Amino acid sequence: MSRKINPAEGILRSIPAPGDPAILPKDGEENVLITSALPYCNNVPHLGNIIGSTLSADVFSR
Repeated sequence: MSRKINPAEGILRSIPAPGDPAILPKDGEENVLITSALPYCNNVPHLGNIIGSTLSADVFSR
């Protein structure tokens, strides 16, 4: 049985297409770079490896 997966709307909304002008901060605002740890697994990769390394930065940025 197959399911149709809906695309995630808005995930790439802040990434400009090649050739588009750069996205600059508004007056009175500044850019903030949010990073997360690189995924690291010492055995079979599983969902916890991804969640532990990327979820915290995603939650913080939202």
